[in-house]
Amino acid sequence: MKSSFLIIILVIIVISYYLSFDYIIQNQSATAQLQPSQLPPVISGEGSKKSATAPFPSENGGGGEQTPPIPPQCPTGQHLDQTTQQCVPNIPPQCSTGQHLDQTTQQCVPNIPTPPQCPTDQHLDQTTQQCVPNIPPQTDTSFHFTAAGDFRDNTNTDENMAANNPEIVLILGDFSYNGNAAQWWSKNMDALNNLNIIGAIGNHDDPNKDFLNLWPLNKGKWEFIYKVGNVAFVAFDTENNDPSTIDPLLAQAQADSTVEHIIPFAHKTLFTPTPGNPLKPDANIGYFDEFKKYDKIRMILGGHNHFYARMNAVPGTDFVYVTVGNGGANPHQDSGETGSPPKQYVKSNGALHCDVNNEKISCKMISNEGKVWDEFTITPGNPPKSQQDPAQAPKINTQQIPLIKKQSQPGYIILTTNIINDNGGTKLASDFTINIAGNTSTHSFQAIQTPEIKTVSIEEGEYSVYVNNIQGYSVSQQNRCEGDIKSGEVKTCLITINDVDTTIPLSSSSKLP
Repeated sequence: MKSSFLIIILVIIVISYYLSFDYIIQNQSATAQLQPSQLPPVISGEGSKKSATAPFPSENGGGGEQTPPIPPQCPTGQHLDQTTQQCVPNIPPQCSTGQHLDQTTQQCVPNIPTPPQCPTDQHLDQTTQQCVPNIPPQTDTSFHFTAAGDFRDNTNTDENMAANNPEIVLILGDFSYNGNAAQWWSKNMDALNNLNIIGAIGNHDDPNKDFLNLWPLNKGKWEFIYKVGNVAFVAFDTENNDPSTIDPLLAQAQADSTVEHIIPFAHKTLFTPTPGNPLKPDANIGYFDEFKKYDKIRMILGGHNHFYARMNAVPGTDFVYVTVGNGGANPHQDSGETGSPPKQYVKSNGALHCDVNNEKISCKMISNEGKVWDEFTITPGNPPKSQQDPAQAPKINTQQIPLIKKQSQPGYIILTTNIINDNGGTKLASDFTINIAGNTSTHSFQAIQTPEIKTVSIEEGEYSVYVNNIQGYSVSQQNRCEGDIKSGEVKTCLITINDVDTTIPLSSSSKLP
């Protein structure tokens, strides 16, 4: 009985299994005939969170979920071809005439023409893009300068000089007679301490290095050029008393197209006024031969003699001598001065005050008491008249001085030397000798390291520049280091002296021992 019951149960289980298998086969066949949009969503997730995911065929042909393929990342300079889905090179756009491809933006932009290189005495006009001659700038706003010398221990002249807020102050030598530069400057000249100062050395200025250190604008020299606006102030050293050392400075200022006026200044004078002064001029008379070459010189300033005097121009020249040695060495107030303004020769302590505006220089001699004793104006070619004539210095025949002519000028070479030691070299500029060979003579001197320059006068004609003591160095020249030079012409020469690399590189066939 029991075995019969078990057999019946087994038969029911077998029939149910085959019926279920047949239903699954039929259902898969019907599903395969449906479009993807007709497929029921596959529900996943837990709780109330459900999402539908479309089935994608797996790589092995089976079912399952899979994200779409990621397109390849192309390197710089390539892009993805949408048809082939391959990286291909970028093709730059073709730019029209007058344009070029900007490599950064990959856009066509207008061409910018390369500006022409203009000669030294020309510049590029931004409107016409043509080289045009340089025009000296016009100084529409005047600047003020003041000058005096021979102060001793006067404590009033500094206030006089500072009163009109000068752009530059000229100290004309014999600063103090006690030799204590710092004390004199801080005690007697304190009103000038915050102003721009340049000075010329006098015969009582010892130790002169202490005084030189007071004024950074001198740049450690007693002979130099200092420019303000269209004026070149040229200091010269009458203690050294060598006219040849100022000639290159004057030539440089004369050749500068931005300079309209040159005002040399020093301590000792070439000329003194007559009548009135018993002293004799004691600067080297050769200075006058240098001054008369240059038609931009307007006046020569000096001190040494303890008075103020403005003299007529020496016949044949257009510049005047002005002595401003009334800074205070011989205390003298207006109350002791005879006569009344205007006077071109006075002993009252004071200073010269000048205003520069374009081609005009207007000056006044103002005493420490505020009285204007002298007043004059200088324009090119029009020296002011005076009741004081210059006393003739020995060996100068003023009646035979030629008119200023550019043909009487020599030519000038401005040189600078750049020494480069980047391969173990140790030589300095002073170890090399520069030679300028002219038609009849050769000038030799030690090289000067840039940015310092040296100006050398040379006769008209052919010239060349060469260097001695160059063992272990190579020499290259730029600008105009050889050629022809005319009277009054200025040329520049840049010399580069570079140490040579003495190491010998091994070639591919070289073998070490």
